[in-house]
Amino acid sequence: MAKGIIFLILFFLIIIGVILYFYFFYQAPIDKNITSGSFYYNISIRSYEKNIQGEKIPISTEVLILIDNMIYKNITTEEEGFVVERIPINKSFILSNRNFPNQNYYTNKESYKSTESGINLRSEIELIRIGNLSIDLTSAENENIKLLLQSIGVIKNIGFCYRWSPGILTVKSDFEEITPPMRLLGKVDRCYDTQTNLDNSQFELKLSYRKWTSGNETILFTFFDCDFDYNTETCLFENSNHEDVGKEDIQFVVNL
Repeated sequence: MAKGIIFLILFFLIIIGVILYFYFFYQAPIDKNITSGSFYYNISIRSYEKNIQGEKIPISTEVLILIDNMIYKNITTEEEGFVVERIPINKSFILSNRNFPNQNYYTNKESYKSTESGINLRSEIELIRIGNLSIDLTSAENENIKLLLQSIGVIKNIGFCYRWSPGILTVKSDFEEITPPMRLLGKVDRCYDTQTNLDNSQFELKLSYRKWTSGNETILFTFFDCDFDYNTETCLFENSNHEDVGKEDIQFVVNL
């Protein structure tokens, strides 16, 4: 009987010792790190593209993890599922995609914040494929022009410039006039920002013009879209090297 009591006492002492060991050597340091703000924990990241049915299809691409507007890590996502990375706790972070050479997606950004929950955070970034844009002249009479712009897929923030031939006095648009992108500087007369996004949709562009001759004249339009860079908050019509971004520039001629 006495031996049994001693055994039970020893057993409980061992259990208590194990609990104390794990607390002081594992939980206590974790609690301390959380308090000091230096604790890291895992997040699961994937990039995906939605199909016609709206299902998420995992896509492998380059993803930047941004913390405090700086690149914290550069990773490659996988088609099989999620990639696990370590993120400082209590930090906001942004995922931003960057195309592989054979890819054609707009730059997207998704914002997240790690918490003290200790639970792995599933973080996703949607890849938005650059669509196709078509332009058609629907009317050119009474010194007015109507162009129909239609997209298959997504076209972000359409801008346009034009240059008219010598027999035209002026061409006007009601959209906000902007400084020409550097790559078009000296090649166009005026440029505008429509602030219009297309997603399998269309919109009509209306302009007016005046001629001083009765001969045949032309207006050469250049249409372009915009895209983000990982460190910008505004959509840009060209990158820092003054190169086209997003979809390639599209030229369209109207004969008058």
